[in-house]
Parts: sequence; C-alpha cells; structure tokens
Amino acid sequence: MIVETETKQTQEQFAKTSYYESDVSLYCRELLRAIPWPQSGMASPDRALGITSVSRGEGASTIAAHLAATAASCNEDPVLLIDFDLTCPAVHRLFGVPSVPGLACLLDERHQGRCLVQRSPYTNLSILSAGEVNGSPAKVYHAATLPMLLREIVSNFALTIFDMPPVEQSSYLTPLSGLIDGVVLVVEARRVKRQAALTAIDLLNRMDLPILGTVFNKRRQRLPDWLRAGS
Repeated sequence: MIVETETKQTQEQFAKTSYYESDVSLYCRELLRAIPWPQSGMASPDRALGITSVSRGEGASTIAAHLAATAASCNEDPVLLIDFDLTCPAVHRLFGVPSVPGLACLLDERHQGRCLVQRSPYTNLSILSAGEVNGSPAKVYHAATLPMLLREIVSNFALTIFDMPPVEQSSYLTPLSGLIDGVVLVVEARRVKRQAALTAIDLLNRMDLPILGTVFNKRRQRLPDWLRAGS
C-alpha cells in the first residue's frame, strides 16, 4: 500500500489548521482505509502502529500527528499518540502541550503512579510526550522494563500511534519489536535514494517491525518504478 502526499506542513501550520480542513488529513483518511486499524472493519485489526522515515526531516512527525488526529475524529474510541523520538521530539510542539511529563518519565521513580498521558486539543486523542531525558536517550530505549510499561499503556487505547525515530537510528527502535503491529514508512521524494529506502524496509522487517505501507511525501513527479514494485 502506497499513499502519495504533496503537502509540506510546518509545526505552526499544523497548530493553526484543523485536521479535517487540511489536505494532509485527506491522505491520512486514505491511509486509514488501507490498513487494518480498529475502525476499518477488517479482521484482526492493528492496535499499535508506528510512523518512521529513512532519515530525519522527511515529515514523519507531521504524518503521525495528522494520522492520530484523523483516527480520533473517525470514531468514539480513545486514540493515543506517543512521541517515541527522544532525540528530536516534536509532538508536544505540534499540539501545544507540555513536553513534561512524558515517555522518559516512565522509568523515573518520582513519577511512579502518576498519569503521564495528557489530553490533546482534539476529542478522543491523548498524547504521551517525549519528556525530558537526563543524559543519553539510550538509557531509556534500552531499559529492560520499557516494553512492559508501554504494553500497559497501549492496552488502555483502541489505537496507539508511535512517532518513531528514523530508521538510521535503528538501535532506538528495538523496544517496539513485537509491540507494534506494523509500520508506515515515510519516504521523501527527491531526497531518498532507492537503495536507502530498500535497506530501511529490510531492516524494519528483520526487527519484527513489518511494513504496512509507504507514504511518499513531497512528491513532484510520478512514483519511481522501484517503489511501486515494492508495494
């Protein structure tokens, strides 16, 4: 499954534009129709999805934000957006919510028993910001208890979307292996080369992070034959 987008949206534009008025939301609805999420009516729906890219700056966070907001607008069940990119968090800025508390606080004893999930400006959509990391993000990503804590949080929502680090930081994706049902890979046109994209897809599959589809972002010409062949 491939969805093509031609819209580049800044964080300020996202904050000022209602998701149902945005061109990006139209692409997100198309994407939701193509994947087995809980409201799709498909058998064995996916409850946890990841959005990533080959490298940083390809628009994955914007796509993740719009996909979460669009999913929340399509049903009455709760949707959660998790900012899993501790190196370059963006979700809290896109939605205008505090960055703390957040994901990094899960391992902090001072926050035990505290609700770290925040309400977003949109109905049915909650947010787990990245939080503040003291030191290297690796100590959070590689914590033995992180997958268990994430499973507990995910179980409370009909759909959870992870805004993931790019595949070039693959070591930070390990905690999501076996936790999320599939990944949507954002590929920026005119920037990402064929071999880089194919290598990213192969790496995700080997990490038990199966590819559900591709968002071909900022397109200005026809899709390359190699990408269509891989769909």
